Amino acid sequence: MVIDLNSGYKNAIRKALSHVRIVADPFHVVRDANKRLDDERKVAEEVYFALNNTRRRI
Repeated sequence: MVIDLNSGYKNAIRKALSHVRIVADPFHVVRDANKRLDDERKVAEEVYFALNNTRRRI
């Protein structure tokens, strides 16, 4: 069964349908990966500008 990454769905399906294989919805996996990468990029950018004592360019 394909589900999103919400653990509530996963727990409910495991109780009701213990025999099925659960896989993550690819859309949500990619969205989560992109969000995590963007968060890390923002941190790296802040560190870069802090270390170089420069302002952000628009």
